[in-house]
Amino acid sequence: MKKSDILWYNSSTGETQVWYMDGHRVVGRGTVLGQNGNPVFIGPPFSIVGIGDMNGNGNADIVWHHSQTNETQVWYMDGHRVVGRGTVLGQDGNPAFIGPPFSIVGIGEFNPRPNAPTNLRVTNVAAGTVNLSWTDQSENEDGFSIRFSGKRALSSDHTGTQSVDRDSATASLTGLRGNYEYTISVVAFNTFGESQSSNEVRATTPNVAETTTVSLNRQVIVQGFVPYLGQFPLFGVVPAGRLLRIRLPQSGFSNSALSFLKPGHSTEECGNASAVVVIGEGQTTTSAQMMDIYGVAEPRFTTTAPIPFIACYSTDSAAIPNFVTIEIDVIYDMAVLST
Repeated sequence: MKKSDILWYNSSTGETQVWYMDGHRVVGRGTVLGQNGNPVFIGPPFSIVGIGDMNGNGNADIVWHHSQTNETQVWYMDGHRVVGRGTVLGQDGNPAFIGPPFSIVGIGEFNPRPNAPTNLRVTNVAAGTVNLSWTDQSENEDGFSIRFSGKRALSSDHTGTQSVDRDSATASLTGLRGNYEYTISVVAFNTFGESQSSNEVRATTPNVAETTTVSLNRQVIVQGFVPYLGQFPLFGVVPAGRLLRIRLPQSGFSNSALSFLKPGHSTEECGNASAVVVIGEGQTTTSAQMMDIYGVAEPRFTTTAPIPFIACYSTDSAAIPNFVTIEIDVIYDMAVLST
């Protein structure tokens, strides 16, 4: 906790002096210095009317008032040295000159924002999850906002905010992406605003399989089986990786299925059971089926060598869709994190 010090003013010389205190004992003192490093001597019609942390940086600042012009001026302090100053401005951005019968009788924080949480640390990291703890330094927060920003080479940043209730000292960030390095901080908030940020922590999530979707587009034919084609990645730059599984989600079409072609066969053979691997609605490929389709259980992909999907679609419905959406599970190679 911060300790208070004593500010003196010499009405004869115009000197302002700070006594640094430890309880009732003086442990240091210094004449207030201007921005040029020289002592500042200020006398009437200026007078000190208050002390407070005017810019929220944790340091006490000095408030002066000019009894003739009615200017109010703030000196921003670092110890006993002036590091900046400014005339008080009104809401319209113009200097606010206020004099008798008004006078300044006190300075305080009338819209108290909560204190910043401290000692933020990572307590556990698991697939898609980072557990956190911190020390709650405030008694007037409405809750806490946990901010995260994740980076992975050749991938888009993953940023967001998750909130927890007041008096919380722990939280679990969920829904995080695999093999991302996350930078995390916490702020307390109430109706008056947010606290300053806690310290930042970093955590790298494990590299785990991710599910994404691929659209297979209907191809134009004159007759015969209707082929659908797609690939992953479709475009852009992605880390290299492996395809683990293919899934045909429930679509609402009656008895729909995709017949994926085995190597060396064409879509004209979609009716030949030995030429295709059939995946029905709600089904997921096995390792053996992936081997039948691609020749390996976990085919690799890169930005320049995408994995193709070639299949015929069948359904009892009279309507033939223009595209079919499949879900795939992929795992990216461990990549060097982007800066």
